[in-house]
Amino acid sequence: QGYETNIKRIPLAEIIDVRTGITGSPVLKRYDLPKEVDNLVLSVITKRRSLDLKANDPATRNRWVKFFASIIG
Repeated sequence: QGYETNIKRIPLAEIIDVRTGITGSPVLKRYDLPKEVDNLVLSVITKRRSLDLKANDPATRNRWVKFFASIIG
C-alpha cells in the first residue's frame, strides 16, 4: 500500500485485436524470427501498444488466441 510498482499490464477492456504469427505486430516484424516459431507466437493489440507472447506449443497458443478473441468478441 502506498508504493509504486513497475508491473506493466494491459486491461482486458483495451484489447482490440489478437493476431497470430511472426508478422502479428510491428515489433515482431522488426526481427528476423525463424519460421518455426510462426505457430507459437501471438500479438495482443490495443490502440496504444501491443504485447507479443510465445507459447511452448501450438495448442497452448491456440487456447490463448481463443481466450483473447472471446473477450473482444
